[in-house]
Amino acid sequence: MRMIRSTVALALASLVTPLALAGNQVTARAAYQDFTPDWDQIERAWDVTTPTTVSASIDRTADGGQRTASAQARLDTDAGSVKLYSSAQSTAASGDRTFAEAGVGLWDKLNVASGNAATSNLSFKLDYDTMLDLSGVGAIPSPQNAFPAKHNQLSFDLKVSWEVANPNYTGEGQGEEWSEPAFLTVTKGFTGRLWVFWNANGTTEYHSFLGETGTDVPPLVDQTISGGLPDAHWNGSALFQVEVPTNTDLQFSWGTESRSFCFQTNACRAEADGMHSFYLNLTASEGTVLSESGYAFLGETPPVPEPSTWALMLAGLAASATVARRRRA
Repeated sequence: MRMIRSTVALALASLVTPLALAGNQVTARAAYQDFTPDWDQIERAWDVTTPTTVSASIDRTADGGQRTASAQARLDTDAGSVKLYSSAQSTAASGDRTFAEAGVGLWDKLNVASGNAATSNLSFKLDYDTMLDLSGVGAIPSPQNAFPAKHNQLSFDLKVSWEVANPNYTGEGQGEEWSEPAFLTVTKGFTGRLWVFWNANGTTEYHSFLGETGTDVPPLVDQTISGGLPDAHWNGSALFQVEVPTNTDLQFSWGTESRSFCFQTNACRAEADGMHSFYLNLTASEGTVLSESGYAFLGETPPVPEPSTWALMLAGLAASATVARRRRA
């Protein structure tokens, strides 16, 4: 078996991921996990292209206590916004998890049209704003449990991918020989993660990450706090810039998720309110960004007509109205 590798191929192969496009998805789920279908509600919207909201909720009595959970997710492809909400509450110590999760996935094909520049810098600006419930938990009867007693998690992922010629491609392999692929997929990504949870012994853990993936660039934020919690307000702006080839198909994806759950603890409430998040905007240093789906926040915003253009349009409408009146007469 023949394997041909080089420094360039290794650098590219480390970023190889499959290209995939699918219809946009909006999902909300609320459940009490005792593996009974009546205690689990999930709502999904597929192939979303217009502003869409889905919601799910449960309110049940089980194992000596009340289990409530609700989730809501909204995608607005006109404004480039995602809204997420998840809340879980339990008043009984026994039983399994009560949880809620909301998520949105958006996919699109982009192309930077340019007649001069071979590359362009794409800048993805993401504004996020979420409030967390940092209240403590009640008694934990089984501190040896593997799951945290309470957990809130928020995340977002931006990715852009394109194909490049493999410099090690030598043609199809013969017999037992294997050749390198003709093309490699380069993927650049930016991710944000926030975990806040109460361990089985009641102590808190906090993890926050914000940075590029698949590169050696140091993260903007990489913080872990044990036994304490920062402000309940998780907000800010993230800027992800990537140099891409022009006049080339670019696969783009944007995923967000909110998750909250309570596990075998008294007086637990977990909530992540991201109904003010997230807003995404894209600009390019060179050329014109074209969105296959026609999203203005990912491509070029339709131009506003000049005053002279408006005058011509109004004159045309007036002439049409005059002709219509004469025909009716």
